[in-house]
Amino acid sequence: MKFGKVEDIANIDWKFPKWQHVPSSFDGGDLASLCLNIGCTGWSKPSWKSRYYPAKVKNTDMLSAYSKMHNTIECNVTHYQIPSVDTVQKWYQQTDADFIFCPKVLQTISHSKNLLNQVNKFEEQYQALSHLEEKLGTIFLQLPEHFHPKRWQELTAFIISIPKCHLFLEFRNPDWFKRDTWLWVCEFMEKHKIGLVLTDVSGRRDVLHQSLTVNNLFVRWVGNDDERTDYFRLKKWVRQISELYEEGLRNINFMVHQPDNEFSPNTAQYFFDEIKANLPIRGRCSFDFHQNNQRLSLF
Repeated sequence: MKFGKVEDIANIDWKFPKWQHVPSSFDGGDLASLCLNIGCTGWSKPSWKSRYYPAKVKNTDMLSAYSKMHNTIECNVTHYQIPSVDTVQKWYQQTDADFIFCPKVLQTISHSKNLLNQVNKFEEQYQALSHLEEKLGTIFLQLPEHFHPKRWQELTAFIISIPKCHLFLEFRNPDWFKRDTWLWVCEFMEKHKIGLVLTDVSGRRDVLHQSLTVNNLFVRWVGNDDERTDYFRLKKWVRQISELYEEGLRNINFMVHQPDNEFSPNTAQYFFDEIKANLPIRGRCSFDFHQNNQRLSLF
């Protein structure tokens, strides 16, 4: 991920802002376990052969191998094209029963000059993705940095016009995070049961806005292949999630990004183990990097 990338992280303030908005539907006191879906941003990386996948795994079997390690994925391929029904059905068949896909909305929709002209295209994409059936999880719409709050009416009209789905929005233009503007964003999204993506990236700490509008936390976490700061940041997330669990949070999607994603499964495993040590969870992350003879540390 190039967004928010900086060359020198030495002076980054890693503090979390205070929680700005938590949905009124949160119901603390429930002893149910936390559903944790944790994954990476792709499955077809050749360098993962031998390191995470069997050495002789076929390219066509990489998704199946990935789904043995993680129970979700940030599906970026859908940002560039609408997959065929045949492709989507193969994804369904190749993944474990508890696996879910979190696809990114098509770029020609999210980066268009007018979202309202893209309602039919969204419906086309959603229709294709619906063949994932129960494995279709959160769909997220990544609004580009040039998408300004002046387009608020266009955005709300688009949301009301598209099919109901588990939709999350990722805002990037800094003006969205001004106090009064962000307040009515949160109120509208909570009313319409639309989630907000939290992006934890070095160079744009404002997009870590600490606001929830549904009972589901969706985090896009971007590391730096730096063991000291990455460990530190992930431990902070364990504390943040523990606080939200006490408030009533019961669902998390946590997507791990690293430069080149060479060791993203290690990062995901580390975070999973930290959460599991602190909270009752439902979920899995089964890559055992302690048995991996390629790399025994986080990176």
